[in-house]
Amino acid sequence: MNRVHLVATVFLCAAAAAPASNAIGARLDSCVQYYESGEYLKAIDSLNPIFPVLSSEQEQRAYRCLALSYAMLQMTARAQLVFDAALERYPSLRIDSLEVPPRIWTVFEETRLARETSAVRKARVRKNVQISMASVILAASAVGLWGGGYLTGSAGDDDPATRWGGVAAAGVSAITGAVSIAILAKATRPPGTRRAGK
Repeated sequence: MNRVHLVATVFLCAAAAAPASNAIGARLDSCVQYYESGEYLKAIDSLNPIFPVLSSEQEQRAYRCLALSYAMLQMTARAQLVFDAALERYPSLRIDSLEVPPRIWTVFEETRLARETSAVRKARVRKNVQISMASVILAASAVGLWGGGYLTGSAGDDDPATRWGGVAAAGVSAITGAVSIAILAKATRPPGTRRAGK
């Protein structure tokens, strides 16, 4: 009996969700219709409230329509903000240069290229930080090995405390040296390549 109730509940929920989804789709279609008929302010005013309830596919369409509406009203800064938000969520988003006026396509492309340039710059900074960190760790491990006497040949001191202190310092230095080499290897590896065996 419980299975029957479960199936009925699922069916009723799906039946209730279908009209809501259809209503949202219809609202989005009317917003797009405002844009296509040149009523850009109406498109903007009707698009903003429905964003929270859109599916992913609908949201991409809404972002596009909203940014294009701002651009058609020559509100370039706002169009760029919307394009930027859309590209944040959907990096593969593209606009066909044949579908929109050239100046609007240019606004989109400038926004997209600025995002890509920013991503490259951030990756470069991250790589430089990793190399710097690895270099400091490697230098510290060399100092530890030197302090332990392994680089100067004095590790065979007869004092047991000195010997064990040197061994401990050398062990920690060897581990930090290995970690720094791994960080350097990762930081200097060309993008898109993987280590052998992975």
